Amino acid sequence: MRNSLYFQPMTHVPLLKIDNIYRLTKPLNEYLVYKKPVGIDVYIAGGKIYDFNHRELLNRTLLFGLEKALKTSVQTQGLYIGTLCSIAEPTKIIKHAPLLYTSDNLLPLTPRFLVYDIIFPNFKVNNPYWCRYDIAKKTIGNMPGCSCMEVHTFKLFSELKTYIKEKFEINRFNSFIFFDRSGQYFEGKRQLSYSPHEQVSFELDTSQKYRSHIRKIIPVEVEIADGKLVTIAGSIETRFKSKILTVPILTPNYILRKNLWDRRKELKRTPFIFEGIYFEEDNVFEIIGLHYSKFIL
Repeated sequence: MRNSLYFQPMTHVPLLKIDNIYRLTKPLNEYLVYKKPVGIDVYIAGGKIYDFNHRELLNRTLLFGLEKALKTSVQTQGLYIGTLCSIAEPTKIIKHAPLLYTSDNLLPLTPRFLVYDIIFPNFKVNNPYWCRYDIAKKTIGNMPGCSCMEVHTFKLFSELKTYIKEKFEINRFNSFIFFDRSGQYFEGKRQLSYSPHEQVSFELDTSQKYRSHIRKIIPVEVEIADGKLVTIAGSIETRFKSKILTVPILTPNYILRKNLWDRRKELKRTPFIFEGIYFEEDNVFEIIGLHYSKFIL
């Protein structure tokens, strides 16, 4: 890859459930682990910022806030990879995402670029991950509007499970990324076709699927135009493995959530799919990152 124009974001090897971590080819302490926040996957290169579909972000307020980082990307000829977030209210950046692509000063939030990797597409260099992370942290990790994602190491699987249970919030984070500290950068889906011992990054997300039935739909009030309060579906109560669960409905689709509430009586006992990360210890289970996925009609 000799030009950032051809940059392909790395595709992480999926860990379909937490027990798959046992199958990593190296000891757990050889991996750097970080929580991937809710936001927009982006990269900075050549003084510009793009999403992973190579669409340039043009918002003037955003560019002004990241001015120093953008200039540094030109000076270092580095391509910085990260996530554009709204720290205080993470889902807010998704709501206002269209404004990021317009050459306008309007931006009702303060986005932050959380960097976790850097590559140098114009040079024949492929540093190990721990080195790339360190370079990114030292060059733009403390610049205005920027931070470096906090990475962790774990010696024992039990330590990792405790960390996930205590720290993961589905409305703030998307997944956990495990990066081989000595791993190189593989563009696109290349590493997915390699043998297991050559794969360098893995992702554990809340996509493990479960089937159940609606017991009842729990409402929530939201404010719309002119300060009017409207009742929509907030979560679904269901029974799973003889345990009552409350499954949040996280979709920003207002019309869907309004219809779910309006048709709550018709939908009772309807089968649906929810997702999360399954834990079981001493015959007691819990599902981390629990959220509604879809109905089975």
